Amino acid sequence: MTAFARGDAYHTDTDEIVGLMCVERAETGGESVITSALALHNDFVAHHPELLDALYEGYYQAIAQDEVMTAEKSPVFGYVDGRVSVYCQFRAMALAAQKRGEEFSDDLKAAIDYFYERAGANEAEFLLEPGEMLLWNNRTQLHGRRGFENSETRKRLLLRLWLKPDNPIRIPPNFAEFTKQRLRHEDNKRFIEGSRAA
Repeated sequence: MTAFARGDAYHTDTDEIVGLMCVERAETGGESVITSALALHNDFVAHHPELLDALYEGYYQAIAQDEVMTAEKSPVFGYVDGRVSVYCQFRAMALAAQKRGEEFSDDLKAAIDYFYERAGANEAEFLLEPGEMLLWNNRTQLHGRRGFENSETRKRLLLRLWLKPDNPIRIPPNFAEFTKQRLRHEDNKRFIEGSRAA
């Protein structure tokens, strides 16, 4: 099993601030995990700088149930205004490679393997109880979750929130996040128009 096929695979969402609010937790498991993408980037600088180019180049990404693919390669790490940022969706990259009939370069494979090997080094784990909320910066933090099991009386339900701050961290124009934002905006517009028509 590849690292990004695991249930707790680290990734980022869209928009800068992400929140999770627990309505009900699972009977067992379902912990949220957060790790610093900046610490991970520094780990590459210190120990495997030769692999960073592959992450700054990235790969194409298949988005929205693979119906849309980025027009160009989308980086994992970006550097704008002297600040490192991250957009991590290795599953979308793997799906794009499959659809294109290609394989990742050896450097990208090695970078992804090291990325997940080291991602847990600065990990923090949270088991949210009903009414509790967790907020983090999506530009500098990665998140995931552990596997979980529901029961007849307790079924995991978390509400997600995305926020755009007034003074956001600038990210590269070829981050795949912009494609996801456009698709979400189009979905929201269709929903609103459909509601008005009803």
